[in-house]
Amino acid sequence: MKRGNLYSGLGVLLTTLLFPLSSQGALYESQLDFESNDQSMWKAGDAWQLNWRQDIPLYDWDYSFESPKSVGLPQLIPFAPPLPQFSVYGHTDGNFGLSPYVNIDSGSVDANYNLNVSIETPDAYSVSPGESFTISTGYSSLGTGSFTTNFPEIKAGVDILFETHASAGVNLFGGYRCGVLNAGSCWHSNPTDTWEFVGLTVDPDDGIAANALGIPIGPFDAGLIYDDEGRIPGLQFHNDTISILGLTEVDLLEEWSLGGYADISLNVPDIDTTGEEATGFTSEGEDDLFRFSVDADKIALDIVDKVIQAAIAAGTAGAGSGALAIDFPDLECSSNLEPIIGETLASLIPIELSYNILDIEPFLDIDVHQEFAFTPNDLMVSFDLGNGTITDPIRVGEELTLTMLDSAFEITPIFSLPDTLFSNLTELMIDLGLDVTLLDFGLDFTGILGLIPGIDPDPLFHEDLTLNEILTAMNIPTGWMNPDIFNQQFAFNFDPIELGPIEIAPYIGGGGGNNSVPEPNALALLGIGIILLIFVLGRGRKNPDA
Repeated sequence: MKRGNLYSGLGVLLTTLLFPLSSQGALYESQLDFESNDQSMWKAGDAWQLNWRQDIPLYDWDYSFESPKSVGLPQLIPFAPPLPQFSVYGHTDGNFGLSPYVNIDSGSVDANYNLNVSIETPDAYSVSPGESFTISTGYSSLGTGSFTTNFPEIKAGVDILFETHASAGVNLFGGYRCGVLNAGSCWHSNPTDTWEFVGLTVDPDDGIAANALGIPIGPFDAGLIYDDEGRIPGLQFHNDTISILGLTEVDLLEEWSLGGYADISLNVPDIDTTGEEATGFTSEGEDDLFRFSVDADKIALDIVDKVIQAAIAAGTAGAGSGALAIDFPDLECSSNLEPIIGETLASLIPIELSYNILDIEPFLDIDVHQEFAFTPNDLMVSFDLGNGTITDPIRVGEELTLTMLDSAFEITPIFSLPDTLFSNLTELMIDLGLDVTLLDFGLDFTGILGLIPGIDPDPLFHEDLTLNEILTAMNIPTGWMNPDIFNQQFAFNFDPIELGPIEIAPYIGGGGGNNSVPEPNALALLGIGIILLIFVLGRGRKNPDA
């Protein structure tokens, strides 16, 4: 080997030993799923909830009957083997009951926040006892977090408990059965054979199934009539809506008419929102609360009509039965064709005509609007050192300095989100306005089996003129029209998440074991020896004759 190559190799070895490559240490990674359910949307802590249900069995039955054994068929062929006996049977069992319940929720929030975390510790056996070492931490979001809000609601009702099983058929008892036309075609029946002619099953497990004369009907999924808990929805009340058997819904507060001159609508708001991390952990929603509208054109027309009729009546007083009367047509109407073509033809031509020549409705509209924001602030971590000591929390992303112990030990990371905030802005949206419609009409071909679609073109003119829009266009503040009902920010709690322990092992001198890193003194002596060797070899090259 040439001396130049020898010197180069020794130089690389010396550099590697005296200045070793930096090690990233042991890296631990894990996913954290912070989840919280049913927290209040109004304050820190849990939502107030009442969940009560009581199943009340009312009637159970289990009935069976069986007729006496009898000869199945007359002995048509002399000296033929005896025919089997039979009996007719029937069975039914089941139960019926009611299940009243009440569910009240003061308004709740569910949230989840998903993170990847990393913890970097020194390599095992690389730090001597008594020396300091650092633990590095870091995290990144998966971007999949979300929260949902559930507006305060009241649910109550009475569900139905019901299931039944029924069957009917014939039992055949041991004997011979022979063909009627062929006396030789006889065979022996089992001691008891059962022929089920009719069967019915209705229960939450098997669903709905039946059979008739051996022909199956079904089965149909239990979800057709049962809910997830095996009950049949009965009479149910949700906020302001009543449903029967889960089918028919009736809005109790939908609208009231005051003599045809005004309408009042009242609604229990039901605002449910979802906020995604990808869109900034914010959400908002709105629902109707109250609306009051006045049919101004109808009121005006009726006033004018009454004034004119009064004037005519006064002007023709004493004129006898020949007094004139003016009948103004309605500006708005919905009717069949009877006034035009008569009752007989109108009954043969099922067409409904509606029109609105002019409709002017001043209104007051009040809605409830909510805005939410979820802010998961600094992720913190503390370490349980296994000796009854838990370190003070540090922000994930910072380093923690510890002192190496004399023997291997474990640290357990505990992650928390102590400063997560949630904000709720609930406000009224109040607006005054004027709804104007001009020349609107439609045709509905009722009773013609839906074969002819209705005609309902857009009106010639329709506009909602609101005070909010007018003031905004004039650059006049409208904040007074949106008064706050609630506006507060408060703490949102997640339970801490504890990961599995991480082992830390110190370097112990004296050789053997798993200690893989030489002591610093040994490195220094080895380095000095190599330097002397290079020096001697170098002098030998400069004095080849020595």
